Amino acid sequence: SMVLHSPAQGLLLGTLGVVSALIPPRGLGLRPGIIIIARPHGQTPSARMAAPMSPETGSLSSRYATFDWMHQWYPVAWAVDLPAGRPHRIELFDEAYAVALPSATAVRDHGAAPLAVKDACPHRLAALSEGRCTDQGYVQCAYHGWAFDSNGSCRGIPQLELKAGGGEAALARNAVESYPIMISQGMVWVCPSPWSTLISSAALPPPPPRVPEMDDPAYKYTAAVRDLPLDYSILVENILDPDHGVFAHQAKGFDLYSASRNAKQTVSVFEETGNGRLVLQSEVDATEKLLGAEGSVPLNASAPIVPRARSEFRPPSAIVSARRDEFEKSKFLTCFWVSPVGVGRTRSVPLNASAPFVPRARSEFRPPSAIVSARRDEFEKSKFLTCFWVSPVGVGRTRFMAAGVSKSAFAPPRWFVHSFLNNFLDQDTHLLATAHTPALRAELKAHTEKKPFLRRTLYKYASPSEKLLNEVGKFMDASVSRMPGRYALPRLFTQATPRREDSLDRMVQHTSVCPDSMAFYKRAKTTRNVAWAAAAAMLSLRRGSAHAAFFSAAVTAAAVLGLVAHNLQRPFTYQKTRANAENDLMGIPKLFSDERYSMDPRRPE
Repeated sequence: SMVLHSPAQGLLLGTLGVVSALIPPRGLGLRPGIIIIARPHGQTPSARMAAPMSPETGSLSSRYATFDWMHQWYPVAWAVDLPAGRPHRIELFDEAYAVALPSATAVRDHGAAPLAVKDACPHRLAALSEGRCTDQGYVQCAYHGWAFDSNGSCRGIPQLELKAGGGEAALARNAVESYPIMISQGMVWVCPSPWSTLISSAALPPPPPRVPEMDDPAYKYTAAVRDLPLDYSILVENILDPDHGVFAHQAKGFDLYSASRNAKQTVSVFEETGNGRLVLQSEVDATEKLLGAEGSVPLNASAPIVPRARSEFRPPSAIVSARRDEFEKSKFLTCFWVSPVGVGRTRSVPLNASAPFVPRARSEFRPPSAIVSARRDEFEKSKFLTCFWVSPVGVGRTRFMAAGVSKSAFAPPRWFVHSFLNNFLDQDTHLLATAHTPALRAELKAHTEKKPFLRRTLYKYASPSEKLLNEVGKFMDASVSRMPGRYALPRLFTQATPRREDSLDRMVQHTSVCPDSMAFYKRAKTTRNVAWAAAAAMLSLRRGSAHAAFFSAAVTAAAVLGLVAHNLQRPFTYQKTRANAENDLMGIPKLFSDERYSMDPRRPE
C-alpha cells in the first residue's frame, strides 16, 4: 500500500534510503513535496550503505565486479506518460512487469498505491498488463478476473464466490510477486528485486540519484523518452563520448566537453557521501579544442611547444611579463606601469592579472542509469544541464529518457522538443546499431570460451577525450556479464544489424510510448486530412461558380494548412532515410574541414 510521511518523518526514513520527494503525475492528486513510496505494511528493510573508500580509482575498481544490478532503482517511464488507473507493461533485463499508478479516486477512497508486479497472473500466466485497474486500485487480470493489490496479495478470485468456504486460504496461496516502486522527480522507478527478497535480507537500495536543479523552480525541463534498439553498454558509452558530436551530430557544443593535449580530461571515481553510490566523473576546461585555436595544429602533430616566458617593456611606462603557450594564451600576467614623477621619484602601479575563470565541462555517470553533463562556473552553478537516464530493457534494447534542464521562464511544449530530439537521436542510432552487432557477438564469444571480455582490446582508444570511456569500459567489462539473465537467450547476441527503417522507427520507439506526442501526431494528421479534403471539395465547387476568386483563395489556404500539418506530423514517424543522413553529413566539413587531413605531417606529399 501507499505510505505517506510528513517532511520530518521523510527525513528520518531518508536515512534508510527508501524515500523520494514526489513531483506528482497526472491523476494522483498529491501535493509536490510529499514523500511517497509503495511497500508492504509493517515491513521496513534497512538500507545497505557501502563503507567509505578512498577516491582513487584503483581502490574503487573492485566495486565494479561486485555491482549488484538487482539492488538498484531503474527509471521505467515518466509519470505523465502512464495514465493513472490502468496497468502498463515495462521490461528490465528481458523480464516483464506490470506497473500502475492509482487514480485520484482510488487514492482518496481506498488509499491505493502505485504497484509493480510480475506481468504474469499466477492462475494461467496471462499478462496482467493486458487487464484493468479496479476502483480500489487493484490490477485485475482480463482472463479470469483475479485481482491483486500493490503488495502482490490476491484480493479476489471471482470463481471462489461459487464455493462455500476455503476462499481465504486460496487467496493466500495465489499471490503474485511484487516489487518496490516509487516516483522521484517526475519519473517512475522500479527495483527488480522482489519485496520478498528485500524483506528477508533487510536491505533496500539507496534512493535514486536526484538532479538538484530539477527541484529548483527557476529551472524548467521537458521530459523525453525513446526505446532504442541498442544495448545498454553501447548507449552509455556513446552518451559519455564527446568526440562523436562534431561528426555524427554536426554540433559544436560537444567540443566543449572534449579534451586535448593542452586541455586534459580529469577522471575521478568516488562514492557519494551518505549513500555509497558509485560515481564516474570527467572534467575538462569548457573551451573549444578541435574546433578552436588548437584545431589549427596539424593532425598527429609532434609534442606540444614548451611555454615561453616573455617580458616586454613598452616605453615609457608599461612592463608586462607572462608565460605564453603556442596559441599566445596565458593564465597569469604580471603588469607594471611606471611614471617619472621627478628626479629620484617614480610612481609604480603593479597589477597581477589572472585570466578569467574558465567554466568546467563535467560529465557524471551514476550507475546504473543516471548521466548528467553540464558546464559549471566557479560557484558550481550551471544555466543548462543535459540529463539522461538509461535502463537495460534487455539484451540489445534500452529505454532512453532525457531532459534538458535550463534556467528559463518556461519549458517548450513536449511535441516541439521531441520533434528535434528525434532527429538528433536518428543521427547516430543506426550508426550505433551497426557497431553494437559485432560488439555483442564478441561478448558472447568471450562468454562461450570462458574468457574475459575487454573493451580496450575490442576498441582502439586514441583520443585524449577517451579517458572516461576507458574507465567506463572497465566498469562494463567487470559488471555487464553479471546482469541477470544476460546470456539466457544467446540468439539475442547474434541478430543481424536491423534495417534503417527498423532501427529508426520513431512511431514504435517514441510516439507510441509518449501520449503527448501521439496526441499531437493524431491532431496534425487529422488537420492535414481535413484540410486537404476541404481543398479538394472547394476546388470542385469553384468550377462554374460566380465566386471563383474566393474559392481559389480558400483552396490555397486549405492546401497550405494541410501541408503545414503534414510537415508537423512527420517527425513522429520514420524519416531519417539514407539520403536524409547524407544531407546531414554534408555539414561536417563546415565544422571540420577536409583540408585538415592534408595537414597531417606524416602523409606523403
